[in-house]
Amino acid sequence: MSGLTANLLATPFPSRRLAPYALAGAGGYAQNGTGSLRRGWTLGLGLSLPTATRSFFLESRLHTFRGEERDMIQRDVITTAWKAVWTPLSLGIQF
Repeated sequence: MSGLTANLLATPFPSRRLAPYALAGAGGYAQNGTGSLRRGWTLGLGLSLPTATRSFFLESRLHTFRGEERDMIQRDVITTAWKAVWTPLSLGIQF
C-alpha cells in the first residue's frame, strides 16, 4: 500500500519541551498490484519533542481507504470494500 495525503495538524498547547497533537487528512491510496488510486482518509495522535535544530515525533495513525479484494473461490471476481490499516507506533525526525 502507498498513500499520498494532505493533513491538518492541531496542537492544543504547544510548548518548547513536549507538544501533543492530533491530525486528520484525506488523500489517495494505491494497493500493490492494482495500479489504481483510491480515495481515503487518515486520523492520528502524536507527541512532538522539539529541539533547537530538529524535532522528534512519536505518533499512531489509522489509514482507511477503498481497497480491492479478490474472491478466494472465484478468482476472477474482485470486490471493493473499505479497508483500514493501523500503524500503532511511528518514530521520526523532522529537520
